[in-house]
Amino acid sequence: MLDVFDFLQHKGGDPEKVKESQRRRYAPEGVVEEIQSLYKDARATKYAASQAKQKINAIQKDIQTRKKAKESVDDLLREKAELENEMKGIEASAIPKDIALQKKLMTIGNYVHDSVPISDDEHNNALIRNWSPEGVTLEKRECLSHHEVLTRIEGFDPERAQKIVGHRGYCLTGYGLFLNDALSNYGKHFLHKRGYKAIQPPYFMFREYMAKTAQLEQFDEELYRVVEDESNKESDKYLIATSEQPISALHAGEWMQKKDLPIKYAGFSTCFRKEAGAHGKEAWGIFRVHQFEKIEQFLFTEPEKSWEAFDAMIAISEEFYKSLGLPYQIVAIVSGALNNAAAKKYDLEAWFPYQSEFKELVSCSNCTDYQARALEIRYGAKQLTEVRKKYVHALNSTLCATERALCCVLENYQTAEGVKVPDVLRKWMPDEIDFIPYTKDLPRDSTSRKAKGKAPGLEPKLPSAVNRAADKMEKPLTCPFCNFEDTDVYFLLQHVNLHHPEDGDAPYLVKAGQEQTQHVRSMEGAPDMVECPCGEFCLLAEFQDHLDLHGAEDTDFTNIDIPTEDVAPFTMSRGKASVSSMQSSLCDSPQDASSIRSPSFSNTSLLTQSPRYASRHHYEETSSAKEAIELSKGVHKNPTPTINSLRQPARLSQAELGPYHNEAKMPRWLREMLEEGAKVSVTNQISRDGRLLRIESVANEIRGVVPVLAQLCAQDDHISRAYLCHPDVTDVVKMSKEGGFCGSGHEHFTGRIPSILQLQDMIEHAWDLGFNLTGRFETGGVRGTRKYIGTPETLHWDRANATPRCTADAFVELGNSSLKIDRSQVHYDLLKTVEEYFRQSSPNISQKVRRTSLPPIYFQHRVGFERRKSGACNLLVLDPMFKPSPGITRLLGSHFRCGQPEKLLKAYRRGDSYLKKYKSFEILKYVVLVKALNIY
Repeated sequence: MLDVFDFLQHKGGDPEKVKESQRRRYAPEGVVEEIQSLYKDARATKYAASQAKQKINAIQKDIQTRKKAKESVDDLLREKAELENEMKGIEASAIPKDIALQKKLMTIGNYVHDSVPISDDEHNNALIRNWSPEGVTLEKRECLSHHEVLTRIEGFDPERAQKIVGHRGYCLTGYGLFLNDALSNYGKHFLHKRGYKAIQPPYFMFREYMAKTAQLEQFDEELYRVVEDESNKESDKYLIATSEQPISALHAGEWMQKKDLPIKYAGFSTCFRKEAGAHGKEAWGIFRVHQFEKIEQFLFTEPEKSWEAFDAMIAISEEFYKSLGLPYQIVAIVSGALNNAAAKKYDLEAWFPYQSEFKELVSCSNCTDYQARALEIRYGAKQLTEVRKKYVHALNSTLCATERALCCVLENYQTAEGVKVPDVLRKWMPDEIDFIPYTKDLPRDSTSRKAKGKAPGLEPKLPSAVNRAADKMEKPLTCPFCNFEDTDVYFLLQHVNLHHPEDGDAPYLVKAGQEQTQHVRSMEGAPDMVECPCGEFCLLAEFQDHLDLHGAEDTDFTNIDIPTEDVAPFTMSRGKASVSSMQSSLCDSPQDASSIRSPSFSNTSLLTQSPRYASRHHYEETSSAKEAIELSKGVHKNPTPTINSLRQPARLSQAELGPYHNEAKMPRWLREMLEEGAKVSVTNQISRDGRLLRIESVANEIRGVVPVLAQLCAQDDHISRAYLCHPDVTDVVKMSKEGGFCGSGHEHFTGRIPSILQLQDMIEHAWDLGFNLTGRFETGGVRGTRKYIGTPETLHWDRANATPRCTADAFVELGNSSLKIDRSQVHYDLLKTVEEYFRQSSPNISQKVRRTSLPPIYFQHRVGFERRKSGACNLLVLDPMFKPSPGITRLLGSHFRCGQPEKLLKAYRRGDSYLKKYKSFEILKYVVLVKALNIY
């Protein structure tokens, strides 16, 4: 943590230096003023307590004087007792103020070193240097993935391990275990020869100490908790995620002198990590697991020598991997990706030939005095004139996370017959063997065979040189194990690897009627709702699509072809689209509009009311826009809308209100998270006229996505025509574990976009004013819960708050079997309605991509519509459950040329296979044009 005096100019601090570091971290600067205010308040309380103490001391002297004079002291004793009670109250009030100050201080990151690259995108990590053995070429080659090599040498048993522990479970066996131990033994001896003291620390820690060395968010996302006594939380312990945590705390409260330093530890431990937020990443093998062994370098140094030690530590890690003969590169991590403790961080990324990419094996950080201050590890003799305490500097660096390093060794040292053992590891192997032969065949549907199209049942469906014409016609490729379809081979293989791995059950697969499994947790009382590793619950029927969309969410430039030299600056302004310069790139030759393919029957399923209306009631509009405006200003005219009741209102269920339909109050942690909101950062930019602009950005609000989608649609040869909403529409992504809230918003709101809690208050206010009178009864109230905000609530909230008027349409599957209407009619009617909505605002038929000024239609936050040359149609949506992929975020505000635009568009498309799963749809359409629309 930082010194509180750093925030106080009168104490010799430099608040502007803290703000500059916060800007570099893309963190809010306002915390500086918050800490100043908390310090002032806590200081004032302590001063009041000291003043009371002085009064008590003065009275005590008077008491002694009177007693000597044998005078009565009753009145002074009463006054003293009152002051003592007052002082106790003041001291008691000072404790939570001190705690609040310390808690806020711990959220502020260390000072970012001047040499750190400034960015919040890890794709901008700076390459420092690289190395590879002489004669080794870094290129993709036909080989096995590490887990296939382990399978062939019978080096691990994932199936039986996952049976007893679940996803990412594994057992190392035979030579897999010996190789892992060889890396461990070699690593410990490697550091011992370089002056490090070997240490095996405790594997769990008290929360008090863990909180001083780990970031608070790690407690939920990374650390496992061990509960000894449910009634005594102080006894809780946390399993370590790295030996850095217990080693740093071993010297807590100590005072070190120059002669004691440096202290160099070679920490060895088993590490335990939840890997929350890593769903779908490295789902097979042992690269990313919950339990692994690691050799860690940890140093305590003199403050003046910590940067020299930093360079020495990363050099030692490089020397280690050079001795193993593994190609690597060193990258400097960007400022926005640094953990709070690190002032600077280098990663060593080694080469993995199967995936043809560098992956992180080492992280080396200089934490300066940040950790030592939290742990009160002092340095040097105290000087008489010293105002501030001085602390040692702490540094840490991975040497070898053995399971992950083992993956790299296996991929780089494999041959057609087996695995060579690196020279430096042979002395640690049984009989000092130099080669491990393959003893087992791969499964027929192994990962490498899938990639080559040689898995049984898969080969006929993959495109090749002789059937590229079929690929151009967008013939869907079908998964050989289920009904999943996709026109893109990359996403098909991604789906197969995730849902149908060769090493056991799919990590997240749940079958209909199945009870809670070892991999997926069902919601209590709602077996058809299952929890995704992202922390959200969704319907069992939607779960596979949900996971596949998470896969598309990770699409990056390693999967697509975008020449970086073609990326040029591109600016947008809020309220007015700065996209006129895009027109030439978006125009195409005129094409005659063709109708959407539709069933031969013409029975329509379009209603003027939503499914919830159909089961509840339909309102006849009676209040005018003027009345709504007056009501929003507090002019209450007691409107009484006419109700045509189709049935008696009743409490709604999970189908309408979501998995938390019975919830009276959301959890406290969630409310606090929503009240705090997403991280807000402020950056300075120079405008074209030379003015300094302060740009505020919110972590989960992404502007500029629609213009990127427009360019991608223009460059997708399979698209015949596309329509997009206003380019200033903001993509608002849900916060982690927020829940499946729904709702919509509009630029009618001044300042920041309202939070879910504010929207709930607006809905309750609309009910108070008399709009949608039965809504509160049917929902049981929405304030402070995680109930879905549905179409009726949104519609009447819109009217009560005098935002632009909107209408609700619904498309439902009729129950009369004699009409012979199926779901295809429902979703075709939906698609036609959406296209018509956009077409009426885009008279220029010469453009392939028609950019309108319309608000989006509310349907999972729809932003547009596309018609394919094959005749198929898709909705284009901004779904708040999924964040923009790294590929999209890099292109925000730029012109670009993309070789495979369909890969980036994948996450935004909702077509036949998605729509046919549903019997009904609701949409909200705004009936007036607006400058911009923000959506949730």
